[in-house]
Amino acid sequence: MKKRLPKDYQLLFRLLKALSASGKRVVPDPSAPEGWWVQSSDGV
Repeated sequence: MKKRLPKDYQLLFRLLKALSASGKRVVPDPSAPEGWWVQSSDGV
C-alpha cells in the first residue's frame, strides 16, 4: 500500500530538512496521521 504524497511535498520536505538540520530526527511512521514523527536528538 503506497501513500499519496501531499501537493506541498516539496515544502514539507524543506521543513523536514530544516528540522533535521536543527538537531531533530525525522522518523517515518505509517501509523501516524501525517506519516512521520519528529523526535528530539536527545530523545531515544
